[in-house]
Amino acid sequence: MRIGRILWFLISILVGMALGLLYGWVINPGVEIQAPASTLRADYRTDTVLMVAEIYASRQDTALAADQLKLLGEETPLLIVQQAILTAQDLNYPAADITNLANLAQGLSLNAAQAAGTAAP
Repeated sequence: MRIGRILWFLISILVGMALGLLYGWVINPGVEIQAPASTLRADYRTDTVLMVAEIYASRQDTALAADQLKLLGEETPLLIVQQAILTAQDLNYPAADITNLANLAQGLSLNAAQAAGTAAP
C-alpha cells in the first residue's frame, strides 16, 4: 500500500515536470528581448564604463574604448566617462576604480584634442 503511494507520487512529479517543460519550451516559450545598452541603470552603466576603463588600462587603445563606449548611447565617449565618474563618486566606488575611469577620460580627451589638432588648418 505504501509503495503504491510513493510510486504514484513520483509518477505525478515526473508528469508535472514533463508538462511544465512542454508548456515552457514548446507551447508558450519566452520571448527574447534585446534591450539597448543605453537603457541601463546608472550603476550598471558605470560598471560597464569601468570594464571599458580596465581594458583601456591594459591596452591603451583609445579607439577601441571609444567604440565600446558608443554602444552606451548617443553621447560622446568622453561625456559617458565623465558621467560614470560622477556616478562612481556618488556610489563610493574604490579610489582605484575612479582612477581607472579618470585615466580613460584623460586618454579620450587627449585623443580628441589630437584629432581636432590634425583636422584644423
